[in-house]
Amino acid sequence: MICNYKSFYPIIKFRMEKRSSIINRYIKKQRFSTSKKPIPLPEKINISVIIPAYNEEFFLPLLINSINLQTYKNFEVIVVDNNSNDNTLKIVRGYRDKINYSLLVLEEKNPGPGNARKKGMDEVLKRISERNSLDYPKHILVIADADIIPPNNWIENILSNFKSLSSGALAGTHGASKKIDKIIEDQLGIKDYFNKIPETIESLANCQIGKIKMSGPNSAFEIEAYAAADGIQQPYDHENNRIGLKEVPQLGDRIRKAGYPILPMKARVTANKRRQLMELIQEENMYFPSGHDDKSRFFSIRENEEKLLKKALKIVPKERWIDYQKKSLKLVISNVILNPLLNSQIEIDSLRKILSKTEMNKLKKEIKIRPKGSMHLTNEFLQSWGETFEQAIRKKLI
Repeated sequence: MICNYKSFYPIIKFRMEKRSSIINRYIKKQRFSTSKKPIPLPEKINISVIIPAYNEEFFLPLLINSINLQTYKNFEVIVVDNNSNDNTLKIVRGYRDKINYSLLVLEEKNPGPGNARKKGMDEVLKRISERNSLDYPKHILVIADADIIPPNNWIENILSNFKSLSSGALAGTHGASKKIDKIIEDQLGIKDYFNKIPETIESLANCQIGKIKMSGPNSAFEIEAYAAADGIQQPYDHENNRIGLKEVPQLGDRIRKAGYPILPMKARVTANKRRQLMELIQEENMYFPSGHDDKSRFFSIRENEEKLLKKALKIVPKERWIDYQKKSLKLVISNVILNPLLNSQIEIDSLRKILSKTEMNKLKKEIKIRPKGSMHLTNEFLQSWGETFEQAIRKKLI
């Protein structure tokens, strides 16, 4: 099944409030400090790339250099250091005279990726308001992780995607380098090992199946939608502990609730797979390893990606590689289809594109008879329907 999202038109709620009022209300609510005047934002710059960093002295220079090759030039990059104890700040500042774009370096002392992203994104709105608080031209906030490498037309593609939108957001994907996947294919006979997941996400989004979910490594927001959704926020649990990996999806949910569209981004970035390889080797979640708090979102794994891959191929049995990929696919199914379905965030009829008539009738019946108040994803429901959707996706989409 080949789909193209361009053939569809998102439903956008009609808003009476003026764009300037939405943005000014958000800026006023943030109570920005006036003790230090912000660095002026040139009129020609219409896109800001925000990168949070925690001990990224090895990987951030690769990203900074790759951004230097972008085909579009009227952008800036904001690196927000989040209490690094290595040479991240020194190295980043040393690049200012070596690149062809504006590089702003900020510091955020409150730990957590949500706090770091918010520092950079809000700084952009503050600078735009200093320029003119009555007229806000379209401006895009792009967020990325410090260990990704974008294609050279990344920013150009993002701007092209926004041409048909007055405001809204774009959800991008991130995969592995072709070299890494080729090594795995040669050694294990598994094709597109890491890139099968973003391929699945893109196929589902282009066919309008499930919910378009935003993520930190590659997403973009127009400032009106960002402000209307009350900006990005570092999430906390009921005991006031920081929660990682949720600040971007939650912002996406609020943008959607505010009536703005979220579309799939037509640009995939390459992400370093050191964390996933360590998970394969140690059988432990490297975003939240034992004994670490939310800063494990930036958990320091400094081993070379190819060396880690070589080690994993040597000691990890093929069965575990296969099981890890299946678990990753089931996580996508859970986040994009099953959880949104149970929480009425997607229409069940949209699943007709990949499910048979018998499967559709069975699914409708199971949802209808679920006890009131049990609209959450149980292990039993995930196991049963996860397998069904996995087979359907493999058969019809990938």
